[in-house]
Amino acid sequence: LHRVDRRQRQMCIRDSDYTVVTSVISADPDYDGFDLTNVVVTNQDDEAPAAVDLYFSLTNSDSDNVLGLTGGDAKDEDIIVFDGNGFARVFDGSDVGVTGDIDALAVISETEILFSLTLSASLPGISGSVDDSDIVLFTATQWGDDTDGILSLYFDASDVELSSDNEDIDAIELLPDGDLLISTTGSFNVSGASGADEDLLRFTPVSLGSTTSGAWSLHIDSSDVGLGSEDIDGIASHGNGALHLSTLSSFSLDEVSGDDEDVFSFETETFGVDTSGVFLPTLLFDGSIHSLSGEDINALDVVTASW
Repeated sequence: LHRVDRRQRQMCIRDSDYTVVTSVISADPDYDGFDLTNVVVTNQDDEAPAAVDLYFSLTNSDSDNVLGLTGGDAKDEDIIVFDGNGFARVFDGSDVGVTGDIDALAVISETEILFSLTLSASLPGISGSVDDSDIVLFTATQWGDDTDGILSLYFDASDVELSSDNEDIDAIELLPDGDLLISTTGSFNVSGASGADEDLLRFTPVSLGSTTSGAWSLHIDSSDVGLGSEDIDGIASHGNGALHLSTLSSFSLDEVSGDDEDVFSFETETFGVDTSGVFLPTLLFDGSIHSLSGEDINALDVVTASW
């Protein structure tokens, strides 16, 4: 039994928005894969692939408005959406009392987003100070340049051991089963898991809000797959095992390289302390093509555009 090696497989599985996983059985012990030029992928049901939207926030304000937004440049408390053709402001933080830098986000429904901030802040509707390790839920009554809605505390980090300066949350994703994926600005040490800023925690909640409880586990050990020197500062989960990532600075892997304004993809095969998988060779989003060189995408989510 011989499978196409990882490098060959990742070269042949990606065609536009399609992902095709292949395996090959051969009785020849010297079989070493097939010629990729002979591989043809066809869409037999003739259905168009589902479009995806990239939601993101920037570390700095887009003072030159290279995104071409109505209502002025994008601030670091804003959330922008890119639909493959252009950019639009989805969330104007200043409209609802958010003036700090959003450094993690997850779109969880048509009317709800989760986010975390770079620094502690006081937010309307939430008692006390929101820590940089906490997660806030925004429930919208209106999106866009005139954002309106309600803020509430979704995840109280101090209840579940995220309390040191290194444990500022800088990337989040809500999984379909209700678990949270979390990355931190530095090393973390909680019951059930420890790691560094390139790793991903998984939190299985029992309760959320002002009395948060649950269990931790290590979801991705990035050093196992060559990502040990980078700081993950944006994550999105898309399908079984597919992760879209951004980093605090430039990254260089055997399969793909880029900068902090780019988004790249990882197909996970095994999770936890023995993480394995494949980095796809094509960037999901190349910020330099859209005049974002020098910017940093420090929060992101990828959502199927079916709403």
